This record gives sequence, structure tokens and C-alpha cells, in this order.
Amino acid sequence: MFNILGIRSGAMKTERLAVDTLFDQITHEPPSALRNETSLLPVCCLCGLIRDEIGASLDGARWVTQGTYRTTHGVNPAECLQTHTYCPGCLTQAMETIRAAQVMETLAVA
Repeated sequence: MFNILGIRSGAMKTERLAVDTLFDQITHEPPSALRNETSLLPVCCLCGLIRDEIGASLDGARWVTQGTYRTTHGVNPAECLQTHTYCPGCLTQAMETIRAAQVMETLAVA
């Protein structure tokens, strides 16, 4: 039996099971336990601030230092899995640098 997208019913369930099995083989831990306990910690790749999504702010996220994060959450950020992103200030600075480089390249070609 096929669904609207032409995928056999049950195929998605089988694929999810295969992914969970592969995850288990790589981590040697049950996927549900590790996925629920471990999350990626978003860290600015330029200044090192951490996006704290639990704290109250107008945009739903605030950027704190590693010390503040350690104090408020009781977790050492160095022991967490980290993903790198840009905080709003560093993103603006990086975009300005890219634009300036594009202008210089355009002037050099002309």
C-alpha cells in the first residue's frame, strides 16, 4: 500500500529503525537515552558567547558568557557537544567584512 507521496506504508518506520540502529552502533548507547540527554550547545565561533534559549528575552534567546552559562545551568560548556554559529553582533561584523571584500574585489577587476 502506498501513501500520497508514493512511499510504501511502513517504509518510513523501517528507515527510522535503521537510523536508530546505526546510531546505536556508532555511539554504543541506546539512541533514545543519548538523544534526550545530549543536545548541541550553540556557541559563537568568533566571540565564544553561548546562546541560552532557556533564559527570558524578547527574541527567545540570549547570549551569555561561558561562566554565566556554567552558573545558571550547573554544566561546564566544555563538556557539552558544541555547534558553532554567530551571535547577532559577530554576524553583523562578519557580513560587513564580506561586503567590504566583495567591493574590493569588484574594484580590482574593473
